[in-house]
Amino acid sequence: MKKFYIILIVTFLLTSCSNNEVEVAVEKLESDNSLLKEQIKSLEKENQLLNNQNKELVEKNKSLNEGIKKKDSKIDTLKKEIETFQQHQSFSDNIKKTKVLDADLNNDGEREIIKLESSQNKYYRLFTNDISITSIGLNVDYDFKVVDIDIEDHVKEIAISEWGSNSKEPKTKFYIYSTDNIYYIGKIHGHINDITINGDGSLIIPAKGNILYSWSYSKKYKLSTGHMLVEEPQELYQINQKVKVLKSIPLLKSTTENEMIAALTVGEEVTLLSSDNKKWCQVEKANGVKGWFEVEDFDKIKGTEYTAKDVFEGLDNNS
Repeated sequence: MKKFYIILIVTFLLTSCSNNEVEVAVEKLESDNSLLKEQIKSLEKENQLLNNQNKELVEKNKSLNEGIKKKDSKIDTLKKEIETFQQHQSFSDNIKKTKVLDADLNNDGEREIIKLESSQNKYYRLFTNDISITSIGLNVDYDFKVVDIDIEDHVKEIAISEWGSNSKEPKTKFYIYSTDNIYYIGKIHGHINDITINGDGSLIIPAKGNILYSWSYSKKYKLSTGHMLVEEPQELYQINQKVKVLKSIPLLKSTTENEMIAALTVGEEVTLLSSDNKKWCQVEKANGVKGWFEVEDFDKIKGTEYTAKDVFEGLDNNS
């Protein structure tokens, strides 16, 4: 009898242990199942996000392709216009003015014959010896110039200006000559008579500011290693305009810190020092304190209801 009870107890213990193990295993499976469900949800969200990003990329790609097609169409139109002009029109019948110069353009000891023919319409043709190039310009100034942007490179440039539709937006194109071709190297907004050639590979042209008011600054271009004219970016452009304060506005410590350093006082005279020509302007008070204010929509002082002319008197004195 005693032996029977021992067997019964052992059997009960074994059965109990097995049930516990089963319960533990079931709980683990349920936990693993919940974890898998969470992972599936996470993967579904990631998949949805990727699908959305893919749609955005498809739309951007579509927009870029449309932009490229439009540019290609414009280029094709210009090419056809030039081809039509070259093949089907007699340039001599449409010549408005002609100028001829001679100069050694490539430092080979021989002077090239340079001729510019500007037509009654928007075309002009540049000759160097027996090579020519035809281009488009509006109200071309036949009085072209031979300049030397970099006196160390032994290459001279030909500068051809055009007045544009209203003579207020002149442009100048630059070319160089080699023994086999004439090469276009860049275009600058401004007439050649207003461009300063430094002789060190750079040139300077007066330009108008893009924000606050119609202030002037010097824009600099340099010759690249490939002999192309490229604008040299500047962090700040000088204004140096003395003005009188009409409305008080706060000045910030810097363009990256939203911390007020001073305020402009009504009636005081200050100097507009410089601008990034995008949205920030620096001011110097009479006591030497310098601060910044931000501009939006060309001339609105950000954070106020004022325009530049509401705040400053004398903006147009040197414009």
